[in-house]
Amino acid sequence: MVTVACELRIYCDGGLGNRLNALLSGLALARYFGLEHTIHWPVNANCGAAFADLFGMDAAVSTDSLSSLRGHVDGHTMLLHDGVAAERLNVAFASAYHYASLADFESRALGRGAPVFFYPALLPDWIPARLIEAEVAQLCFSSVVEDAARCFLRDRLGRPFHGLHLRRTDLNIGLSDADVLRLAGNYPEALFFVCSDDPVAERLASANPNVKARAKSSYVAKSDDGTGWLTPKLDEDGRLMGNLDRDRDSVIDAAIDLLILGHSSIVGFSGSTFQTVARLLGEHYGLLEWERPQPLTYFSPN
Repeated sequence: MVTVACELRIYCDGGLGNRLNALLSGLALARYFGLEHTIHWPVNANCGAAFADLFGMDAAVSTDSLSSLRGHVDGHTMLLHDGVAAERLNVAFASAYHYASLADFESRALGRGAPVFFYPALLPDWIPARLIEAEVAQLCFSSVVEDAARCFLRDRLGRPFHGLHLRRTDLNIGLSDADVLRLAGNYPEALFFVCSDDPVAERLASANPNVKARAKSSYVAKSDDGTGWLTPKLDEDGRLMGNLDRDRDSVIDAAIDLLILGHSSIVGFSGSTFQTVARLLGEHYGLLEWERPQPLTYFSPN
């Protein structure tokens, strides 16, 4: 490996799971290659919480959106999630996922000697898992997020538990409300923690005595109350997205749930990067030493 003098711009956008994927993989590249880096964390409808609301890390952070960066990243080496970002930046599309290895990235991207604009939404598989895991271990959530998660784990749960992540707004894959009812009834001695972007789903689940939910100050809301969650709308950067508005408090609450969920034995798959990141944090973040129960086998047609 050759240490290079390129600058790395780590662009984190979308929901919390997608942003953490970009952040962790970007920090892994910066550390491995010794790159000066800036974290771009726009505050928008996808995530109304600023970087400092969620993390206690000393980092160079910008709130620039894709639109405000247009014309300011010309000549950068682009690693992007999709063509929409390229359109907003007015650059040629180049995928963040089309590298074979770190050596390939060093040769083809860093070898140009130009600044690198890094904007994935998923963890690129050419970045070794050990480097991502090392960044998870050094991640630092804010004391507000950590203290709330730690208190709930100790005071409300107190023993090994199973996690239920119910994504309900713009993505409805995984356990249904009926599935949760059956699980709670089939395993009455088991303890479950439920988290969802839908307060109704949490209330239905936690009506079972062995299912616990955490009271939140805010939830994901609709930008337009008169239409459905999947009604297309344009975000601040002119990108098509669902009818979502995740305000500051709802994202902070989501981060707390994320840490709690990571300490569980998660049941099922929600199709969400939120759940995937929760598993990663649970294995490597180290908020508390916490045993997990044996996984439950449960089949759902969802």
